[in-house]
Amino acid sequence: MQFVNDPLLSQLLETRLDETLFIYHWKRNEMLLSRKYGYQLLRKTYNLRKVVDIHNILAQGYLFESYEQAMHHAQAALDIATEIDSERAIYGLRNYTIPFLSAHHAKTKGITTEDQAEKAHLALANGDFEMCVQILEAFDKFTPFQQYYLGKATRDKQLLRKSYRRFIEERDDYFYAMLPLQALNQLDS
Repeated sequence: MQFVNDPLLSQLLETRLDETLFIYHWKRNEMLLSRKYGYQLLRKTYNLRKVVDIHNILAQGYLFESYEQAMHHAQAALDIATEIDSERAIYGLRNYTIPFLSAHHAKTKGITTEDQAEKAHLALANGDFEMCVQILEAFDKFTPFQQYYLGKATRDKQLLRKSYRRFIEERDDYFYAMLPLQALNQLDS
């Protein structure tokens, strides 16, 4: 930040820009760039709540590449959240991030969640399509994730296409749009 004379302000602006680019590149599915900014943030961030968030996003960012790397970051986030007693972060990691990653990789032994959508995802991962559908039928409206779970459980290409479009059009999320796209490709092969 050459145009800012104050070193503290310059550092704060640079960190905020790195945070923005970290998330921007993640949502654009540009993972090398996203991780570059994520790891830079880990090296220079002293706010442990922020470190939890960074590890959580890095965990999700390894969804399609490495269960081990994803869980490493999820566990690091959980450890720090526990250390600082951040109940909200602990709840989110235990009920959303870890079950989501585990279900995606079909490594569900010992994994539980209080969240109904993630219970459906775990049922889907365990091949219990009926239970997945039963859980999701109780929902009034679906998120793109829930449409993906239902589309995958019922092998409904239309639902998967709708989920894909919603990820992109409503959330500008090309990373998670890969979920229904991969499911569609599996159905076509």
